[in-house]
Amino acid sequence: MRFTHWSREQLISYIQRLRTKEKQWHKRRLLNWNEYTRRPVVLRVLYNGRHFNGFASQREVRNTVEERITDALRLSGLIDTLETSFYSRSARTDTGVSATDSHLSLYLRSRLPPDPENHIYPWYQSPTAEELPYGIMINQYLPDDIKVLGWAPVHPAFDARYHCVRRTYHYYFDGHGLDIPTMQEATSYFEGHLNVTNICKPVQGKPKDFYERQIESCSITKIEDNDVDLYRLQVTAPSFVWHQIRAMMALLLRVGQGKPPSYIQQVLNSPEKPPYAYASPYPLVLVECKYPDALRWVANDGYRAHVKAFDQNRMLQSARDQLVLNRVSAQVSKTIFSHAR
Repeated sequence: MRFTHWSREQLISYIQRLRTKEKQWHKRRLLNWNEYTRRPVVLRVLYNGRHFNGFASQREVRNTVEERITDALRLSGLIDTLETSFYSRSARTDTGVSATDSHLSLYLRSRLPPDPENHIYPWYQSPTAEELPYGIMINQYLPDDIKVLGWAPVHPAFDARYHCVRRTYHYYFDGHGLDIPTMQEATSYFEGHLNVTNICKPVQGKPKDFYERQIESCSITKIEDNDVDLYRLQVTAPSFVWHQIRAMMALLLRVGQGKPPSYIQQVLNSPEKPPYAYASPYPLVLVECKYPDALRWVANDGYRAHVKAFDQNRMLQSARDQLVLNRVSAQVSKTIFSHAR
């Protein structure tokens, strides 16, 4: 049971939240959804994934980002269920991974007059000043490490997942003791059309062409104005496979510790996946989801400050985490080699 190790205070807080939620659910059930207009929108979401079991809701796993957002949407009376809201997500991140620019498309309750035929507000008219304050309504039910930064009106057929043409991730790491120029040279092996079978966690039952991917850019840059030796791996592609960037980072760290840049190509071309451990998920952040047409965002007050503060705190925390991992790894290697002599 997940409650076994909880303190008395945690259990009391949890029970209080359940009681509050029960009252709110009861109030929400009184809504007659046939009387309300709905409109298609996309939400821009920021979250710190450190304390969540990934983004996507799963039957066997609780405490996901999506679960919390779904609860907030229902408690605020903006949806009945996800299934009836034409819901789609731009990306599903793993446990520990964060995002500053994750997108969710769905239909939300609107206060504007409906199209008389289908109770859906004409998307192309799109006034926003008179609309419900979606961000405020949702955020009041979200924990501090999940925030809706804004929303935008979209076409009824818009899909946050399938219409996203480009996704960009950042992976922060401590550069102390690493050969950064050689790592930067090695990133070129990750660009272009690749078979990523050996740099991801295989998905059972997927055909071979599932692992054929196009990586538009891969680079390492130093983050200035920081009191730590902090670097950032940036990877952009239309889509990614499970654990792909963490695998890429793990291999680049090996290059930084002495492997030649061609080691990346050796792993990619190997008939079998070589054994290696994926890099930690905590320094990984989804920073951009790009669409063919510009979205007209209605931003919450102070959303830029939210993103900036999140990114700065995230970088520093990630640097400290990676610094500890590097030092532990170095100490383990030293111990192994000393015993091997």
